[in-house]
Amino acid sequence: MHSVTPSMGLFEPVDLSSLPDEQTALSIEGLNLHYGKTQALFDINMRIPKGQVTAFIGPSGCGKSTLLSCINRMNDLVEGCHVDGKIMLHGQNIYDPKVDVASLRRRVGMVFQRPNPFPKSIYENVVYGLRLQGISERRILDDAVESALRAAALWDEVKDRLHENAFGLSGGQQQRLVIARAIAIEPEILLLDEPTSALDPISTLTIEELINDLKAKYTVIIVTHNMQQAARVSDQTAFIYMGELVEYSSTNDIFTTPREKRTEDYITGRYG
Repeated sequence: MHSVTPSMGLFEPVDLSSLPDEQTALSIEGLNLHYGKTQALFDINMRIPKGQVTAFIGPSGCGKSTLLSCINRMNDLVEGCHVDGKIMLHGQNIYDPKVDVASLRRRVGMVFQRPNPFPKSIYENVVYGLRLQGISERRILDDAVESALRAAALWDEVKDRLHENAFGLSGGQQQRLVIARAIAIEPEILLLDEPTSALDPISTLTIEELINDLKAKYTVIIVTHNMQQAARVSDQTAFIYMGELVEYSSTNDIFTTPREKRTEDYITGRYG
């Protein structure tokens, strides 16, 4: 059996099945997803609490990244993808045809598995989204760069090289830069798709500490294949298997007293 010690944190456990609206960042209701004739997600129902870290775990190909991508409609870019059901953000279904997807993605930022800085300076990477919004005043941009880089625990390392190419940063620094770029536009929700899988252990630890800091301001949802990481960083964990949400509870409960045998089998290494 793998040794997994969940983080107890300072939060009070909540009943996720009846989470009140004022504590809910978003609500997923009866979500099904098909790629052509192949169904990848089956009737997903869950409420994501505000100001906490929620982890999606499960074996490769189980649908956890697919579910994450639904939350800011990145799957719109996949040919043949069709979604049924609702994802409610402030009482509005983000899949309503009236929803402006660009506006949604400003409210729900996303960081991918491998760092993807733009071939620009560190400064221009951070302000990219702000410039798209038409913000050009230097003082506002300067303040946003410092604030976002501080929040991403990167300011002290790059403050004297802001106008150098971002590709000169290490992999771990590039990932923190991408996080800074995502939070510079002040989203409500931050989606992290296996953000440390391409990083060394020291950079991974830095990102994990950063995630703990970020939840003071943002709701964070992380996909991870690393159960120890889920136990370290998250407040609640969802186990997804073959497109189904098998179990969703506090991280402590998932890793110490899972209700479902499939969850227990997965976290003890019997499959996956």
